[in-house]
Amino acid sequence: MSFFVFDLDGTLLNSNKELTSRSLKALEGLAQAGHRLVIATARPPRATRSVMSRFQFPAEAVFYNGSLIHSPAFGETSVSIPRETSSKIIDWLAVHDPDSVVSIEDADSWLTSNAFDFCKFFGIVEGPTIVSASRIAERSPNKILVNCSSISGELKIKFGDSVNVLVTDQGSLVQMMPKSASKENAVELLLERHGGSFSDATCFGDDHNDIGLFKKCGKSVAMENSIEEIKALATHHTNSNDDDGVAKYIENFV
Repeated sequence: MSFFVFDLDGTLLNSNKELTSRSLKALEGLAQAGHRLVIATARPPRATRSVMSRFQFPAEAVFYNGSLIHSPAFGETSVSIPRETSSKIIDWLAVHDPDSVVSIEDADSWLTSNAFDFCKFFGIVEGPTIVSASRIAERSPNKILVNCSSISGELKIKFGDSVNVLVTDQGSLVQMMPKSASKENAVELLLERHGGSFSDATCFGDDHNDIGLFKKCGKSVAMENSIEEIKALATHHTNSNDDDGVAKYIENFV
């Protein structure tokens, strides 16, 4: 049994955030051949439903870069940042990076105490729910998001021992997850549950949060639009996400 692991944005989805018919057909072919499919994304569950609702086959999903796993076979697995750690990070940002915009993801809810232009940052219509800072402080979130940070390097130094800090989206977004949470750790858990290993897995990706998977999977496929670190680690390369790169690889090599 082989496992195929797909990032969404910049990989399986084109720049319009769409899953093309060609890509969907390629996934269906994998499922029909008996392979297991895993979606591994930084997105929350609600932001994947329009894509995964088109699947007429079982697929497992890793959300929040590994903080939440949905599995048809094994149910839900979730890890979160302890409330004390989250509050410490947010308080530190308020003092040392006051122009940054902070929000949290908690149990598929997006919350912030800042009013900001979320359409500009995320390219979506429905933004976070604005709540009081005290309500944010009460949460143990799956993920902390920091936009417009000018000190992402300092965040890594200050809190890298407590949380997993990733800088993505061409440096415009800092994502912080529980220390144990990563795409590769979540995929490893799924592999173990199914009696598989990383040698059985092929992953597709394009950005920093895919690096761990590329270091561990038996095969790794970089998109043409990938960052250079991903291209250097990849065992295979394919066309861009706007040129059905995932589908072309599957059609040619699987």
